[in-house]
Amino acid sequence: MNWLFRLIWIFWGKQTLVREYKRRSLSVYLRALRAARLSLIGVLATFLFLQLMMLSGVGALVTGFMLWSRDFQTKLEILFWIFTGAFALPAVALIILLSEWLWFRLSGAHRMMDELYRRD
Repeated sequence: MNWLFRLIWIFWGKQTLVREYKRRSLSVYLRALRAARLSLIGVLATFLFLQLMMLSGVGALVTGFMLWSRDFQTKLEILFWIFTGAFALPAVALIILLSEWLWFRLSGAHRMMDELYRRD
């Protein structure tokens, strides 16, 4: 009788088990795909909202300077340096934050490489 149960397990049980794991893995994949799509929508909405905020801030700044009672040349020079700084500071921050050196240090890969070379 034991051989009969083994024979049933070999032909029917393994196929059912494989089918169940395929279903579960497909379910996990679909959930991950949904999460990726929703996060992409969230990132895009946040990006567009921040762009709208920056545009409003620039408009308020320019309007404020145009309403300021100074000569036009001085106002334009001040606006130029403000916008140059508004461009340069985030650019420098992005260069630093996206540098390979910083990610190499923060991820711990530097320590792994040091340990790997110490063993040799």
